[in-house]
Amino acid sequence: MEHGRKVVNALRQARSVRNVISLDRNLLILGATVVVSSTFWNSWYPFLPIYLSKMGAGAKDLGLLFSILFFASSLAHFAGGMLADRFGRKFPIVSGGALSSLSLFATASVSDWKLLSIFIFFGTCFSFLQMTPPQLIIAESTSESERAKAFGNWAVYSKIGPLIGPILGGILAPEYDLRYLLFLNAIAVASMTVIRATCLRETFDRKANGAKRERPKTRFTLSGNLLLFLYSCIVLSFAGGLTWAFVPIFSTDFIHMSTAQIGMMFSITSLMMLISSMPSGKIIEAFGPKRTLIISYFLSCAINIPWMYSPNSIIAISLNAISNACLGIGEVAYQTAIVKMTSLETRGRVMGGFDAIFVVTYSVGSAVGGWVWENASPYALFWVAGLLGMPVAFVMSLVRIENDEIQEK
Repeated sequence: MEHGRKVVNALRQARSVRNVISLDRNLLILGATVVVSSTFWNSWYPFLPIYLSKMGAGAKDLGLLFSILFFASSLAHFAGGMLADRFGRKFPIVSGGALSSLSLFATASVSDWKLLSIFIFFGTCFSFLQMTPPQLIIAESTSESERAKAFGNWAVYSKIGPLIGPILGGILAPEYDLRYLLFLNAIAVASMTVIRATCLRETFDRKANGAKRERPKTRFTLSGNLLLFLYSCIVLSFAGGLTWAFVPIFSTDFIHMSTAQIGMMFSITSLMMLISSMPSGKIIEAFGPKRTLIISYFLSCAINIPWMYSPNSIIAISLNAISNACLGIGEVAYQTAIVKMTSLETRGRVMGGFDAIFVVTYSVGSAVGGWVWENASPYALFWVAGLLGMPVAFVMSLVRIENDEIQEK
């Protein structure tokens, strides 16, 4: 009798784990490899400006370099989607990983900051080439009932590296000599690429899916429904770009937070986005991707308003954590929704193109944010970002989230 109860309890625990964790083969391989690669990438990338400045790069040089990297990464998003639709989902993952590791080896071997910047440019492009295809593989290797959970798991895997990578870098390279970390990252990327090349199962067979074996066209017409969806997400991206660079300054000058408190706020933010991603699949199953998007996107914007009037650091940190937890849930709902709204043959281009647009919009938002800060007021900046949650939610409420074909030209 006692043995039977233990078996029943064990089965219940296993079922509860399966309700949250997806055991899809492709997802587990992608998740394990992205944790390793992303951890080593984030062990040096946050310290890159310090490393370059020690090598002789000036402030203007750094500003120009990171602007170029920002826009190049947006183009790489779209290129990754195009290649995935043309040659299969694994091709940009494997080729991007191989070329990225070579670029990192080259980066670690030079001591001139200009030459290093060139290799960093190529390494960044090849890394971002791999961003969209894993989402496509996850969408196509899981059933519709499992998809939201799988995307939630993928969001968790993707956020582990940025959380622990900088800590690892601070331990291994306390003097900001990043060569050692760059070599380790190159080895890690090369190793993970071999695993992905040999273990991942291709999910896109153009012949099996009845698609024409011709080169995918770069021009296609989005339906009005997808355009509404894109517009809503663009406004959200713009709102995020408005404030992100000014949160630390506002926290110091107006909420009177210390450097340690600001650092704690950002650490808790990363942790909350990771934690909120895990149950997001169940939340989406309960409320649907559309309702989840409306609520999470609206709250992530609207919380800017009470945040800027926080009477102390505890309230500010708490509100910031809630806002980013909503954003984390919304990210998973977005991935689930866009898969429902796109066809197999054009999904890579649409997702890659949308991601590229969001990166550009985010950067434009940052530039506009600086103008608002200087010409209106810091409070006006956060009011604008907060109020943008209303058009985001309204337009999203008009979107019909279901398979929506795209007319190619």
